[in-house]
Amino acid sequence: MWVDHPNLTPEVNRAIKESELSGGIWWKDLPVGSKVIVRTRNTRYEIENREDGSYIQGHEKYCPQPTKASIHGSTFGGSMIKAGWLGVGMYLEFSTDRTITTSQIQDVQEIGGA
Repeated sequence: MWVDHPNLTPEVNRAIKESELSGGIWWKDLPVGSKVIVRTRNTRYEIENREDGSYIQGHEKYCPQPTKASIHGSTFGGSMIKAGWLGVGMYLEFSTDRTITTSQIQDVQEIGGA
């Protein structure tokens, strides 16, 4: 659980705490073989942690088939990222050949894993 950081505003500290209470997954901590469904307002993504990295699919333009990606984490819609956290109410950020910020995450669910 988040401990307030003295260099952040009370509003930011509160938003970070609420993001953990709303639900989500620490992608950076999941073992190889893990799979997660991330439903945003507009798209359903499937993300898999493989031996050679992360793969994402779901967006018809950027990753219609499993595409190797860097899963950065989630933002509140700005430049401050919660690295490795896929949080409900936040915005997933990942990169393939470009950085993508999704619409707001509605649900995160682990569907399989090692």
